[in-house]
Formats: sequence, C-alpha cells, structure tokens
Amino acid sequence: MPDVEKSNQHANPFLIPDTMLIKGAKPINTKRP
Repeated sequence: MPDVEKSNQHANPFLIPDTMLIKGAKPINTKRP
C-alpha cells in the first residue's frame, strides 16, 4: 500500500510512526475475529 505511506508523509512526520503501528496492528486485527 504505497499510497498510504505517501499520504502519511504528506500529512505530517508524526503520522509516519503511526502508520508503522497500524501496519503491525493490521496483522493482529486480521488474526482476531
């Protein structure tokens, strides 16, 4: 999802770390029902 990363970069540098957290949480959410 390169579009998401680009959007975050354009939004703010503080959002970049948030994306990393979301990416890690994404797999967790998928595992959970």
